[in-house]
Amino acid sequence: MSEKRIDARTPLNFEVKLIHPSFGSVIVAMRDMSQTGIFVELGDLPVPAVGTQMQMQMQGVAKEAPVLNVEVARIEGSGVALRLCSVVSDYQADD
Repeated sequence: MSEKRIDARTPLNFEVKLIHPSFGSVIVAMRDMSQTGIFVELGDLPVPAVGTQMQMQMQGVAKEAPVLNVEVARIEGSGVALRLCSVVSDYQADD
């Protein structure tokens, strides 16, 4: 299988909240991140189909992170690559 990724991946160990009507709000582990998306491990959760849209929010950061719209771009084992689409809610940064 040829490499189709455009952006370099950075390994990261963060928790991410995923929000979707089929499973509600759950916390999952992030494996890596790029400028255009993230990869999350779903564990025992049902794997959503490619194209499924949901929302995500980083956890464990100093301030409340923005909620982002994401779309399942690829399925790999028990995880999914999520393409970043847009910001749903924003936070106020300190100036």
